Amino acid sequence: MKRGDRLLFYHSNAKPPGIIGLAIVEEEWYPDPTALDKKCEYYDEKSTKDNNRWAAMKARYDSTLPRLVSLDEIRVEPELSELALIKRSRLSVVPVSTMEYHHILGMAGDGSTPIVAKNMFKKGHKHDD
Repeated sequence: MKRGDRLLFYHSNAKPPGIIGLAIVEEEWYPDPTALDKKCEYYDEKSTKDNNRWAAMKARYDSTLPRLVSLDEIRVEPELSELALIKRSRLSVVPVSTMEYHHILGMAGDGSTPIVAKNMFKKGHKHDD
């Protein structure tokens, strides 16, 4: 992910889990310092300063979608059958194609017509495959 990329925010602990908002990458990935902090709940004894097995990134809130698009809805959409969220659900960050991105935004609207979320395509911020 690069600075300025747009993200779909997936809320995994919601009931039901689903995509609820949009965010923008503020800072590209960097080694996650919590993996090396013995006092932190995310400490990983196999990570070292030279071989940190975890990465972090910073994003900022952009907007909330008109409604949550649930994981169950995503699973039954033929156009989203290849979505990495479904195929590799244990990953924290998964790639999303331009078609998948717009399809999910459409599902968050009235269910049939794609929507353009607030600030979706500011100058200098484009979403590519």
